[in-house]
Amino acid sequence: MDSNMSDPISGSAGAGFGLAKLASSPGAIGILGGALGFAVLWPKTAREGICRIAVSGLSSHFFGDATLRTIINFAPWIPADEIQAGAYLLAALPAWWILGAVIRYLNRGQDIKEIANDVKEVLKNES
Repeated sequence: MDSNMSDPISGSAGAGFGLAKLASSPGAIGILGGALGFAVLWPKTAREGICRIAVSGLSSHFFGDATLRTIINFAPWIPADEIQAGAYLLAALPAWWILGAVIRYLNRGQDIKEIANDVKEVLKNES
């Protein structure tokens, strides 16, 4: 065998490790979260489905670490390496609905003060 050629088994192990590392990344876990959101509400169009998956992946990527730190702060007995995937998933799942609520408010032409007044009215009516 040529000394410049790599052993096929070591190449397969490296590819497997790379895929495992990619699957445990925040973005990949967020994409899984977006797909899991389809179990709650199926998208109306393929475009909406792709957008939901993309928003979930980005939300997990950007907010997953903050969610993990928050969980560790309030539940320090949980090992960080055991809850990491769950924190990324937790950051991804509600992202589409939160973004949708923000866009709905913005499409009505409301500014932050009007949104805050709406929230205050809702809270007042519930209590």
